[in-house]
Amino acid sequence: MINVNTILTPIDFSPTSKHTCLYAVKLAGVFHAEIIFLHVIPAFSLSARVFFPDISRPNEESEATPEEEKKALDQMDLFLQSLPVDWVKHTRRIEKGVPFVKIIQTIETIHPELVIQGTHGTTGLESVIMGGTAWRIIRKTRCPVISIKPLEYKSFIKKFEAVNLWGEENDMTEMIKSPRQFPPQRILYPTDFSEASQLALVYAIALANAFRAELVILHAGHERERMLSFNKDSGGRVDEAAGPDELMSDLHRQATVLSKDTHIIPLISKLPPIPAIFQTTIKEHIDMIVMGTQGRTEIGDLVVGSTADRIINDSPCPVMTVRPNWKLEEVEKRFKRIYRRLDPTVLRRTSSNSYDLTEQDLSFGLTAFKKSDLLLNNYSVDGLSFVFEEYGIFNILKREGFNDFRLIFNLDDPYRQLVKVFFGGKEDPDHLLIEMILTEGSLQHPSSNPSGPGEKTNGFSMLMLEWVCLQNPRESFTPQRPPLPGQDYPGLGIGHEIYMVLILMAKRIGKEAVVNCPQL
Repeated sequence: MINVNTILTPIDFSPTSKHTCLYAVKLAGVFHAEIIFLHVIPAFSLSARVFFPDISRPNEESEATPEEEKKALDQMDLFLQSLPVDWVKHTRRIEKGVPFVKIIQTIETIHPELVIQGTHGTTGLESVIMGGTAWRIIRKTRCPVISIKPLEYKSFIKKFEAVNLWGEENDMTEMIKSPRQFPPQRILYPTDFSEASQLALVYAIALANAFRAELVILHAGHERERMLSFNKDSGGRVDEAAGPDELMSDLHRQATVLSKDTHIIPLISKLPPIPAIFQTTIKEHIDMIVMGTQGRTEIGDLVVGSTADRIINDSPCPVMTVRPNWKLEEVEKRFKRIYRRLDPTVLRRTSSNSYDLTEQDLSFGLTAFKKSDLLLNNYSVDGLSFVFEEYGIFNILKREGFNDFRLIFNLDDPYRQLVKVFFGGKEDPDHLLIEMILTEGSLQHPSSNPSGPGEKTNGFSMLMLEWVCLQNPRESFTPQRPPLPGQDYPGLGIGHEIYMVLILMAKRIGKEAVVNCPQL
């Protein structure tokens, strides 16, 4: 489900850096990935920037001199000699400037699929200020980051011995001190059922499949109850029918379909999120945690620090954090509010604003051979145009200079339905903006057949996006943005909005999944 072709690993030649690089080498061997070892020559130390800010403002665009680069490369060669890097593809890279700035710039340049970093590096003030390079990379980087603490880091052990988090007399100190093995045999995926944590599930399953590891899915029931109370008090809309048990059951079913032969263990804890994660990590012998960096939270959490920050700081095992797509998150929240207030009958209306459709037309139980005038048996041309208006799709296009939209369906094939949106009042290829081919089907895991009468299958009914074309006929390609295979014009820049509309359309017609079929 995910490809890891390039891994970026920043190094500062410290013992912690060696431990981090060894983990990166092992992981690269599993995914047959290339490692880019990056060392940033600091123009000024963090200590100098704190105590002498006026004279220690390095030029972020400064380059290392040939002498500095040669010295750094020699030091890197000596450092890498102690690591088994000969059997993995790797390259070296030297930059100069503010470390976190240069690391983030390198990430934006080479676009690695994964960053593996240590949370502590050089000694002195640099290792004391935890809000430095490591945290900035986690918060600013779009790709997943695996954070690894030094072997001798004892913060978690000290806190555990000082406070009995779980009210138990069992001595877990030895369990905490036990080294985490590679490849991981048990992966923990904490979730609050938010959209942000959902993205991390894809990576958790992919790693579990790659390592043949067990996947433990954990939800802190205390968090769900707190959010229900918080939303009720603030007048928010809450689906009280969807309790933790039901949500966990659905997530377990989803993970089972997406995984291969991975053994999945769903757990619900009554503790608050952070103690629940720590308790599970120790009791279940977790070797890696995979989690989102943002989810449901209250102001108090923002002041003290996010759950991800505190888990990374004190977890005895490596932690992968997955940052959500903020634009998609924003679009999703706004579109869901619109979705809840749309009247389903309006979506089926005809151009005459009448609703004289037959009872059979309005039902979801149409026979496979009856031709319907409704897209997906639910949307008329006017209804879908209304949807595009309400979600702001047409407004975005109008800001780009398009107007006089025409939306047409081709529903001759009930299994393969076509939607086109034109502009300028014309219906020809030069005025085509949007073209979609939608089909309906089901996604089944080979072992998902129900065990008996009345049992629920692990499969999902789905809306399949066989073809989605979003193009701007008025724009031309550039050397910086050349055409992709099969692309006649540049894109419209409304991919997030269109896909969210399709996801909500699938939800309205009772589908459990949306599957995109990219062109090969």
